[in-house]
Amino acid sequence: MQDSKPGRLDKAAEWVWSVAGLGFIPLAPSFWGALGGLPLYALLFLLGWKAYLAGYAAIFLLGWLVSARSLAFYQKPGQKAVQNQRVVIDRTFGFLTAMFLAPQYDFLVFPFLWGFFLFLLVDYLKPWLVGQANRREGALFIMLDDFLAGLASCFIMWLVAIAHYLFVQPHILPAIFAR
Repeated sequence: MQDSKPGRLDKAAEWVWSVAGLGFIPLAPSFWGALGGLPLYALLFLLGWKAYLAGYAAIFLLGWLVSARSLAFYQKPGQKAVQNQRVVIDRTFGFLTAMFLAPQYDFLVFPFLWGFFLFLLVDYLKPWLVGQANRREGALFIMLDDFLAGLASCFIMWLVAIAHYLFVQPHILPAIFAR
């Protein structure tokens, strides 16, 4: 149930779950949430795989905590708690999942853009397990459906990279080991 007057902690959590306010952009909040992951991906990628793993785990834990708070924050009296479209930290986490072990291949030039758009497509279509997780209630499932969408996106990128490797030229390397 929403408090009558949000406290400082609620405002801080709202800033985090909206990824610094990107979730408040009314048109396509999922796009903006994933877009918030691009600079974070670039920073973590440049710092190396250990920093990426630490930052990735921190985003998951933080996202899980603030998603739980958002369910209570936006819940109306007498209704079940549902995810508000302003909560986009899960999209940031999903994009980071897509790029964690993504192949870095020459022919696509900017693999992070392919990962970005593939993640958005899979997140929109919500195939199989992604859709099942999305229909479940709770903060863990808010994060889990985007984790699964990120895994599916990474898998698709690897299929393309393997096909390219087998039929065109052998230049693939997982993103976290590129440095």
